[in-house]
This record gives sequence, C-alpha cells and structure tokens, in this order.
Amino acid sequence: MRATVIQKIASRDKGGTSYTVIVSSWRPGRSVEELRVGVRTYNNAVVGKPVTVGVHKGAFGLPWYKYVSSR
Repeated sequence: MRATVIQKIASRDKGGTSYTVIVSSWRPGRSVEELRVGVRTYNNAVVGKPVTVGVHKGAFGLPWYKYVSSR
C-alpha cells in the first residue's frame, strides 16, 4: 500500500529508543496508521513523502505490516 509520512516520533525509556512513523491510512474509516519501525526505516522516512507499506491479512481480519520502504 502507498501512504504519506505525516509524522515521525522517537521515544526513549529505560528499555531503549522506539521509533514510530505515522502515515496516512489506506483503510476505510481511518485517517492515520501508527507503524513501529526500526531506526533505519525511521531515518529514511521523510515527512510529506510517500512510503510503501507491505500489508498482509492477519487473524480475525486484522491487517499487519511486514515492511515500510521509502523507495
């Protein structure tokens, strides 16, 4: 799925740093998706630019994503 990066968030706690990329949603009835990503994906994502999200059907109809690519 194609989405646009809206915001990037790096959060630190005693367990380390977590990285979240907020993108426009491809699902009906939703405006954004929050994707927890690795540092490399976080650094490559640019606010306002498109990304490709590899989405798969999950259990109980809940989708999950395998990757986020800025290429």
